[in-house]
Amino acid sequence: MGSGIFIAVILNFAVWAFVGMSLGGDALNGKAASGKYFLGGKGRLTEVSRAVYAYSYAHTLVTIASFAGSLGLGLYLEIRGLRRARSQG
Repeated sequence: MGSGIFIAVILNFAVWAFVGMSLGGDALNGKAASGKYFLGGKGRLTEVSRAVYAYSYAHTLVTIASFAGSLGLGLYLEIRGLRRARSQG
């Protein structure tokens, strides 16, 4: 189970990075002002549609959450394995 989650997290990150590079950044590094939407990356802003901005914002949050969740799951599984090994030996 853990390896499937790890692979999904890595694939999601790869898609996020590819899309971000293709579009010129992500919404968390960009801004929305006066009805205009910008993705930010490497110190530059790229104007995009509201839909692209919303997608980028959501995908960036999902990517951050998936990394945090997989880290937590990995630590949990490691600690559980250590406890089992200690109790058996």
